[in-house]
Amino acid sequence: MSISPASTEDADHYLKSNGIDPDGKYICFSLRQWGDFNNYTAFAKAAEYAYNTYGLTPIFLPIEIPRDIAPTTSVIEELECPHYLLNPPLDASLLISVFGKMKTVCAIRLHALVFAAASGAPFIAAAYDIKVNGFMNYIDKNHLCCDLEYINSRWLCTCIDKIMAGDNSSPAERLRALEKGNINAVKELLG
Repeated sequence: MSISPASTEDADHYLKSNGIDPDGKYICFSLRQWGDFNNYTAFAKAAEYAYNTYGLTPIFLPIEIPRDIAPTTSVIEELECPHYLLNPPLDASLLISVFGKMKTVCAIRLHALVFAAASGAPFIAAAYDIKVNGFMNYIDKNHLCCDLEYINSRWLCTCIDKIMAGDNSSPAERLRALEKGNINAVKELLG
């Protein structure tokens, strides 16, 4: 949370260099493989729904390459709407700024959720591990979190509706204040 986002101009340049209009409306998906989960169709239906209902073009941003490519590709293969596939920027501050350009982020990857939180973008979590549930509970967003095994397109679309209706408050400032408190406590302990 203490990483400062890159400038909006840097994010715009990155998107433009990948053929994406920086002034467009987007929903970002960051997916991963986990255990025997294979219901990626739910994410494809949610992407189509976001496009058809709200005009949000899906952007797929795999965080860990090559591991995240297979689930991302399986979703993309089902899409009939326009979409983009991005290589993640190597600079975390630029990645945070890119997430900040999204109307919402839907992720299985914890780092994508944390970076979305840092950017101020609203996000939906598919929890593959208790650490994702813990993060979402900690920031009072557990209503936008579902265990991966129970993910379905209806739940994802309902979350998209909630965010587009205004359920998009950002926990970024609260998390930064908590982080600063931890840093100050360590400094005090170390003298």
